[in-house]
Amino acid sequence: MTVDYVIFEGSATTADIDVPEFYERTGDSNPFSQSHIGAISANSGSPSSLSIGDLDNDGDLDALLSYSNLSTYYLENVGTALIPEFQLNTTDNPLAASSGQGSAFGDVDADGDLDVIQVSQTRDGIVYYENQLTQTGTLGFIQKSGTDNPFNNLTVTNVFTPVLVDIDDDGQLELFVTTGGVDSYFCEADLSGVYSVNATNPLSGLHTSTREGLNFTDFDGDNDLDIFVGSGTVVRYLENVGSAASPQFVQRTGAGNPAAGITTASLSAKPFLADLNGDGSQDLVATDLGSNINVRYFRRALHQEAFIAGGATSVTVSIPVVNDVIGMVDRAEYKRRQAPPGIKITPRAFGRDRRLPITNRFRG
Repeated sequence: MTVDYVIFEGSATTADIDVPEFYERTGDSNPFSQSHIGAISANSGSPSSLSIGDLDNDGDLDALLSYSNLSTYYLENVGTALIPEFQLNTTDNPLAASSGQGSAFGDVDADGDLDVIQVSQTRDGIVYYENQLTQTGTLGFIQKSGTDNPFNNLTVTNVFTPVLVDIDDDGQLELFVTTGGVDSYFCEADLSGVYSVNATNPLSGLHTSTREGLNFTDFDGDNDLDIFVGSGTVVRYLENVGSAASPQFVQRTGAGNPAAGITTASLSAKPFLADLNGDGSQDLVATDLGSNINVRYFRRALHQEAFIAGGATSVTVSIPVVNDVIGMVDRAEYKRRQAPPGIKITPRAFGRDRRLPITNRFRG
């Protein structure tokens, strides 16, 4: 990583360390790379939606990746909350029979597990799948229709990407659905939990592209929700300058947009922010039509202030790499298991059964 710094004239003794808000991790350092999740059929088309959440309630984050051919893939986290590793689970994909190019998580029925809704440009309305995990102890979804589908009364057309979020901090999930036009639907539930379209859309006038992808998160830590928007080839940032109960969004550009340096192929940027490695900061993942890995992974940088002695012209900045190194070691552990039997050489071994083979001059 290149670190730029500026030394101020006069008596100032500090330097401004110019580190990008996000930096991309590739190859084995990307938990969504093909070496981890496996190959997805070329017949799937282009990635159209990405949702991340603890789908199986095991304490780590899983993902659903939807494609333009209406296929949805279950990327199960077989790693941990601190060292994620996503694998394509085709055997136990709970949504293998579903048909949608846009998916979203949310505990719609408030029973402690994540339900899923899906949309498609080829049909109108919202399809609702209720998670049976809390009732049965096993991850699985049942499609609900008619009056059992709280979204059944919605008349929404040309829909592309749904998002379930409590936008006004009232304890009830609201629904945003972007469209093939430069707009979105905003839907709220009544006291009985049935959703209808609300014409007072807090995102009115803020869309700039068709088929946008929305992700709501408290990025600046001020206890209200901001928005990252995938708009064609770029990721825009809308800061909430209102409050948690009364949001008001303003687009930030240039240095005010933490994702300003991220670009993807045409109409494919669908961002999602989550703390994937348990370090307390939000990382960014985004679908990419032009990438053979389909999902790109950007770690959030940890900014630091450097102090320069008077008269000095340089400063050494330490960039934390411990988590990256441990992650790469864990992901390569299968290689050790193919080696000859070994013994632990120290009680300070990195993890359970981390061993070195008994061979002469072994170099790993």
